Amino acid sequence: MVVNRIMMQDRFAPEKGGWVCVLCAVAFNSHVVAKEGMADFADIKEVTKRALQVQNAYYTALDGGADKRAELVQMYFPSPQSSLMQWNGHNLATTADILQYLAGLPKTKHVAHCVDAQPLPGNTGGDTFLVTITGTVTYDDEHKRFYFQRLVIMAAEVPNASGVGVSKKYYIVNDYMRWTGEA
Repeated sequence: MVVNRIMMQDRFAPEKGGWVCVLCAVAFNSHVVAKEGMADFADIKEVTKRALQVQNAYYTALDGGADKRAELVQMYFPSPQSSLMQWNGHNLATTADILQYLAGLPKTKHVAHCVDAQPLPGNTGGDTFLVTITGTVTYDDEHKRFYFQRLVIMAAEVPNASGVGVSKKYYIVNDYMRWTGEA
């Protein structure tokens, strides 16, 4: 059996006192889906773990006010070659554009309902993956909307603070967010 995807879903569990978020492994028989190009289960687990870390850090910073939003920009890969972010039709090509846009947003509160993580081609040890998130966002404690967000995450080697050696840092290389309706 080849595991094709792991995703998080909200499920109602009366024995746990209500809604819980669970990891679901969706598996396909290897006779139906070719193994070539499929990620190893270990890579999928690693991608899922990192995706949840990114999701937690991202929304904690985004919902944390102006100071935290300024820190959020450090999660984006500093590349002037392509659009890093598209939020509801606003194309933001640089980290400076992103910082300016995020600073103009009102107070937010995001609640993720489903997080789906997928390794991308060329993935090695969970270093390149796609995260899709659906949920609700509340602006200024009153205006609530459903949203869809897609993040492409990539590892890059960066020099250690000591200047000796390198370590992996995970960056957002593309961010697409769209409101999908009124809640």
